[in-house]
Amino acid sequence: SQVYELHCFITADYWAPTRNAIREKFGKPVYVLSLCGAGGDQNPLDLVRLSKNNKKTFKVWGGQTGEVLRNFDMALECEDIAQRIADCVVRGFKKARNYIDNNPMFKHEIVKMELPIRKV
Repeated sequence: SQVYELHCFITADYWAPTRNAIREKFGKPVYVLSLCGAGGDQNPLDLVRLSKNNKKTFKVWGGQTGEVLRNFDMALECEDIAQRIADCVVRGFKKARNYIDNNPMFKHEIVKMELPIRKV
């Protein structure tokens, strides 16, 4: 879940603008804890659109061998992702606000299951 991958600096990536966008929409202190699990082949970027102008760069990027500079505005991509997430939070809040439980019960369950190997 990162836009600024393969770079040599520390960043909150799209979560910093996401926090700001959510706080802007709600107008009060809102705490955002981003929980990102293993994404596998998922990427927050529109790789199909971006690959049209980044063919050589994406070959290097796919090699995962070092820092890669791309010819698109990563900050703008982060802002776009942030707005999409913030819009979803607002829609979810509108549905959930009448069903808020101040004493929720948290449960954890482990399920072991056999999964078939994906054939490509």
